[in-house]
Amino acid sequence: MLPVFVLGTDQVVDDINELVEMLVPVLDIRVPAKSLDLAGLCLAGTFPPTVLAGLTVTRNVAFETYQNGILCGLLSALVATSLDLDQHWVKCLFAAGLFQDLGIYNFRHLARNKQKSSVDVDSDEHPQIAASVLANIKGLPKDIGMLVRHHHECFDGTGFPDGITEREMIVPVQILVMANQVSRIFLVPKIEQVNIEALIWNLKVDSGVYFKSVIRAIICLLKQFGVKEEKTELMSAKDIRRVLDQIERERVRWSVLLKISGDAQLLPVSPSTEMVRRMIHRLWYFITTSGILDGSLAKWLKNLDYLQEQDGIPLIIDCGNDLLTGGRCLTVALNDCIDAVKSMCRLTDPDYSLPPLVRISNYLAQMENETMVYELDEMSSA
Repeated sequence: MLPVFVLGTDQVVDDINELVEMLVPVLDIRVPAKSLDLAGLCLAGTFPPTVLAGLTVTRNVAFETYQNGILCGLLSALVATSLDLDQHWVKCLFAAGLFQDLGIYNFRHLARNKQKSSVDVDSDEHPQIAASVLANIKGLPKDIGMLVRHHHECFDGTGFPDGITEREMIVPVQILVMANQVSRIFLVPKIEQVNIEALIWNLKVDSGVYFKSVIRAIICLLKQFGVKEEKTELMSAKDIRRVLDQIERERVRWSVLLKISGDAQLLPVSPSTEMVRRMIHRLWYFITTSGILDGSLAKWLKNLDYLQEQDGIPLIIDCGNDLLTGGRCLTVALNDCIDAVKSMCRLTDPDYSLPPLVRISNYLAQMENETMVYELDEMSSA
């Protein structure tokens, strides 16, 4: 006899099949039958009434959120299986993915009525709300509530609600965090065109920084699904020099962004200033852990005689591709940070009357001028 926490309704099974049928032609992927068999195993049994009511509300009010939970749960269970976690974690991860956003539309009245609950039901603390209720449902393992609580955490401590880092996350938590991110990317093509082929490429970059075993397992899983990988052509010496020049330009922008970060700390606390702080912190973490701005590799590549050192050419190609990958990520992240800074300035004080905003405005102008100089130099040398 299966335990109570192994969930199941015919409607959820039908919803899983409908979601897979929708994603296959849109993303040009295939979903192995064993994946759906695993979902069937995790869904065998009955839902506790409180959870079933919550899922019903979410399905009716926010169907895409409900679909994301299904896909996140399925991906989590598949990754857990590929990493040889025991069935307890496979089933708990599936359930946690399915339940993770129940606190957005449900359970707030239950959390409010709990005398010992520390949940602020008037703020966006849905992980705590759902976790606190799930932990008190008879028959559900406590690990489900624990997983749900942490599904919005981040490897560098910038997530919520507890701000834990990778070192404090057990592997099942890492799985749920990553599955949640990937499932949202899969559902985006319903609304707008995205480059799914870049997904594996981006995950390979991430796997060198955090959640290494989990992300590599996800990459293998996506390849089984038939997700195509963006092709990376071999790089010439000229291409490598161009990448090194780009990284040098980003080094300048990063130094200016650090100055902006200092002045942003002097502004009144607001969602926009907090967003900038988080984004710059994440970028700092990427730069320090990836070593993308470490000048030693760039110096070695520049000084190497590409034509005479034939044995070094394969290594140069590998290093060049790694630099290109890291350089692209750095450029995108810097652009996002700069856009966030500009938005913060407009929202904080449209007239730019505050002294910190005046300095930030000057820094942005300085950054744009230096970028123009680099572009003109590139055009003249081309």
